[in-house]
Amino acid sequence: MLRRCGDGGNGGINPSRSRAGSSSGVPVMATSQSVGRLAPIATTPPPMSAHLSPVKPQSLLRRFMPWQASTTLRSPASHPADRNGTRSDDKTAPRPRAVLGRSRRLGVRVGIGMLFVCLCQLGFGLAALSHMRALEADNQRLYREDLQQAAAAERAGGDVARLRNGKLALFVASSGPERDAARQLIAASVDSIAHALAKANGDPAVARRAQQSLTQARRQVDEFVALMVKQSFDPVMFDSAVSVNGHFVDTALDGLGEAIAALRRSQDAATEARAARAATVRARTLGALALLFAATLCASLLVWFYVGRTLRRELGGEPREAAQLAARIAGGDLAASTGSRADSASVFGAIARMRESLVHLVADVRTGADSIALASRQIADDNEALATRTRAQAASIAETAANASRLSGAVEHNAAHARQASELAREAAAVCDSGARQTEAVVATMRRLANESRRMGEIVAVIDGIAFQTNLLALNAAVEAARAGTQGRGFAVVAGEVRELARRSAEAARDVKARIDGSLAGVQTSERAAEAAGTTMADARAASERVAALLAEIEQASESQRVGIARIDQAVGDIDAITRDNAARVLAAHAASDALAERTRALQQAVSVFRLERHAT
Repeated sequence: MLRRCGDGGNGGINPSRSRAGSSSGVPVMATSQSVGRLAPIATTPPPMSAHLSPVKPQSLLRRFMPWQASTTLRSPASHPADRNGTRSDDKTAPRPRAVLGRSRRLGVRVGIGMLFVCLCQLGFGLAALSHMRALEADNQRLYREDLQQAAAAERAGGDVARLRNGKLALFVASSGPERDAARQLIAASVDSIAHALAKANGDPAVARRAQQSLTQARRQVDEFVALMVKQSFDPVMFDSAVSVNGHFVDTALDGLGEAIAALRRSQDAATEARAARAATVRARTLGALALLFAATLCASLLVWFYVGRTLRRELGGEPREAAQLAARIAGGDLAASTGSRADSASVFGAIARMRESLVHLVADVRTGADSIALASRQIADDNEALATRTRAQAASIAETAANASRLSGAVEHNAAHARQASELAREAAAVCDSGARQTEAVVATMRRLANESRRMGEIVAVIDGIAFQTNLLALNAAVEAARAGTQGRGFAVVAGEVRELARRSAEAARDVKARIDGSLAGVQTSERAAEAAGTTMADARAASERVAALLAEIEQASESQRVGIARIDQAVGDIDAITRDNAARVLAAHAASDALAERTRALQQAVSVFRLERHAT
C-alpha cells in the first residue's frame, strides 16, 4: 500500500498531488520523503494484514543494541547509520567488536584477579599445612623418643633394686638351686640395666659415668658371685672376704643408682628444653601464619578494589544503575539519561547512544505516522461523503423495495388467508352437520339414561323396604330371645347382628337413592342442553355456508392484486440491485481508507509508549 517517494519537500502533504485521482474517482495521496506515496486503492480492498504489521517497541529495541554481536543496527532513512549502529557524525564511538574485545579483556582481568586470590589462598593453605606437619613431627619426637628414654631409665632404676635382691638371695641361699636362681636373677638384672642404659640418651658425660658405674658394679658383682659359689651353705662357715666383697658390691650399686638418677635428671632437662623449643617453634609458626593470612587478605582486598574499579570503568557506573536505565528504556522512557559522565566505550555510553538512536527513530516514525494519518483522514472524509450519499440513495430504494415486497406479501397472505378461510368455512359447515347428528344421538342417549335412573330408584326403594322389614323381624326375635332367658342368649346375639346388617343396608339404600336422584336431575338438565345445542348447530351450519360464498369472492380479488404487485416488486428489485452494486464499490473504497487509518493509529500507538525529551516531542 505504501511505496517510497523520491520527492523532497516539507513534512506534510503535497497540495499538487493531494487530489490527483484515477479514472475511478478514488483520490491518490502523497506524503513527505520519510513517509512515502499512497498507491490507488482498489475497489475490492485486499487484507491489510498482508501489507502492514503492528510495530512493537521490543522489536525496535532489539534493532538498536550495539553491544550484541548478532544484531545489526538499522537506522531510519532520514538518519543514515553504519553497520555498527553508530551515526556517521560520531567519530569517537567504538565499534561493537571493540566493545566485545574490551568485554573479553575485562573478563580476562577479572579471571586473573580471582586466580591470584585463589593462588594466595592456596599458598596460605600449603604453608599452614607445612608448619602443622613440622609441629606434629616435634610432638612425635617429644612423646615417643623422650618418653621411651625416660621409661628405659626408670626400668634401669628398677633393675638396680632387683640386682640388690639377687645379691641378698645369693647370700642367704641354702642350696644349689637357690644359688642358681639368685645367679640368674643377678645376670638378668645386669643385662637389663645394660640394655636400658644403651637406649637412654641424655647428657653424654652423664651417660659415660653411668656406663662406667655399670662396668664397675658388674665387676664387683661377678667377684661376689664367684666368691659365694665357693662358700658352703652354712653362713657360719663363710669367709671374711664375703662381707668385704658384699660391701664393695653395695657401694658399686649405690654409685650405679646415683649415676642412673643423674641420667634421669639429664633426660628430664633435655625433654624440658625440647618442649621449650617446640613451644617457640609453635609460636613462630602461628606468627608466620598470621602474617601470611594478613598478606593474603591485603592481596585479596587489592584484587577486589582493582576488579571493582575495572568493572565500574567498563560499565561507566554502578551495575544497578545500568540495569535500571536499561529497564526504563525498555519500558519506553527515552527521556532517561545516564546522569554520569561515562566513557563512550562503556556500557553506559553504549546505552546513551542506543537511546539517541531510538529518539531519532521514534521521532521519524511519529512524523511519518502523522503524515499518513492526515492523508488517510482526507481519503476517509471524501469516501465518507460519497458513502453517505450512496447509502441514503440505497436506503430509499431499499425502503421502496421493502414496501413493495411487504405489500406483495400482504396481498399474497390475504389471498392465502381467503383460501384458507373458505376451506375452513366449508369444513365448519361439515363439522356443524356432524355436530347436529351427534347432538341428536346425545339427546336420545340422555333420555335412555333418565329412564334407567328412574328404574334404579324404584329398585332401591324396594331394597329399603326389605331392610326395614328385616329390622322389625330382628327386633321381634331379640324380644323373644330375652323372654327365653339363658337358652335364647345366642339367638339374641344373632338377632342383634341381623339388625345391624339391616340398618347398614337401609343406610346404603338411602345413599344410593340420593345419588340416583341427583344423577337423574343432571341427566334431565343435560337432555335439555343437548336439545338446545342441536338447534344452535343447525343455525351455525347455515351461517357457515353463507361465509364460504363470500370468502370465494374475496379470494378471486386478492389473486388479481397479487399479480399486479408482483410486477411492481420485480422492477423495484432491479433498481435496488444496481444501487447495491454502487454502494458496495463505495464501501470497498471506504473500508480501504479505514484500514489505512487503523494501521496508522496502531503505528502511532506503538510509538506512543516511548517518552522523549521535551525538545524532541
